[in-house]
Amino acid sequence: MSLDSKGGKVIPNYWYDFLEKNKIVGEIRVINKEHDLSGVGIKMKFLSLRGALTITLNRHPARFLANFGYVPIGLCMYGSGDDYYINKNDGKNGRLYRIYYDGVNNKLINDGAIDRVFNNYESILLK
Repeated sequence: MSLDSKGGKVIPNYWYDFLEKNKIVGEIRVINKEHDLSGVGIKMKFLSLRGALTITLNRHPARFLANFGYVPIGLCMYGSGDDYYINKNDGKNGRLYRIYYDGVNNKLINDGAIDRVFNNYESILLK
């Protein structure tokens, strides 16, 4: 996987802009299950760009999921390993997903492995 000077082939520029504008790197957001489309609830820590790149290049399942446009943007703070992603194919203001660690292997994304949390990732700032 090749990268430009900011890792832009992995992480889209609009995500850089969102992080910079909102100063949320390292912040933890807790969202009640009533506001999460999956009905689970969220306790997520926003990754830095470096953290997102490191996870994408070195950790399962992010390394495999990158082939489908998924970019890790948040860590689950409940300790499940079911981290949070955007998908570059959705474009700016796209969805926020939770991807279940044990639902993905190096050849397959199992049914039910991906939950939509918000239709627009910016919604996490409003809840």
